Amino acid sequence: MDKAYACYRWSADPRWITDGLLTNFYRTTMENFIKLHDDNADGIAEGHSIDIFDGACGSYCEQSAGGYGVGGDNIATTWSAYNSYAKLLTAMGKPALGKIYLAKANRVRDGYVRDWWNPSGNNYYAGRTIGLSGWITNFDQYSKETYAFQAVKRIAEPGPRADALLERLHKNYLENGKKYNFESFTYLPEAFYNYGKDDYAWHWLKRLLDSHYEYPEVSFTAVGAIATGMVGIEPDAPNHQVATLGHLTPQVDWVELDHVPVGAHDVLVRHERANTITTVRHNAGNVPLRWEARFPGAFSKLLVDGVPRKARRQSNNGILVSLVTVTLEVGQQVTVAAGSPAR
Repeated sequence: MDKAYACYRWSADPRWITDGLLTNFYRTTMENFIKLHDDNADGIAEGHSIDIFDGACGSYCEQSAGGYGVGGDNIATTWSAYNSYAKLLTAMGKPALGKIYLAKANRVRDGYVRDWWNPSGNNYYAGRTIGLSGWITNFDQYSKETYAFQAVKRIAEPGPRADALLERLHKNYLENGKKYNFESFTYLPEAFYNYGKDDYAWHWLKRLLDSHYEYPEVSFTAVGAIATGMVGIEPDAPNHQVATLGHLTPQVDWVELDHVPVGAHDVLVRHERANTITTVRHNAGNVPLRWEARFPGAFSKLLVDGVPRKARRQSNNGILVSLVTVTLEVGQQVTVAAGSPAR
């Protein structure tokens, strides 16, 4: 569901919200499938099998899914899917139905915030057992994705709780990664970029890039982590908008992506000087493109091609950013720079 909405945001292709096969798939997934497997009417499909190849499982983890009724990856993905389906419905012209699914998402998130934190372990739980009678707290080859996806899908609460989860995720992979299937490493950069843990994100992204591993998931997720993580591109092609937020570390002086398709638009994005300078060029398009230039930190003003402009501030999943909006005509290039932080 997330990827369907992401493809719509990247492409503005109306088929993502009008094609009958797709819209029927969305509906049957979010209604029929969940109802079929939801034992306690909490809006989450429970698992009843240990092996992922032997019936419905409560977790994405392979090699005997640890007996999960609901894994952390399950509740995180379900919450995110409800949110994405609500947005797809709104884009379809069904805002009332979209609000119903947004309420379902909020209910799942409320349950997660209330029940899924393990105070004694200073971490979130890995999951609930089959039958939902107990909690799983181990971190091993049968639970690694259950933790990672709580950050990948951004259900983990920004602040001390998410920090504790991400710290444990990083340390565990450093200590035990040799025991894990390499595909599981592909989730790490996205998990850390989502919460502004750029040093950890780059560590694992570089591990992917240096691996030369031929499994296709590795190359695809590496490209994705660069585009949406390090370069921080957030497309809104249906509304002819794009946002950027750099995530460079001291090991990377600059990063540039050219000919990035955002719907009918073709753009270049470049970050440099520790995320204080961003350049975007509107290579091609059929209408002007609105660019939201975001920078980590609190700045009262940002320089747009050298001209000071008042900056707005917002929190992006716990990351304080300062931003300005610039309209780019076709063929136009603009550079925005951040100066001294506001006092």
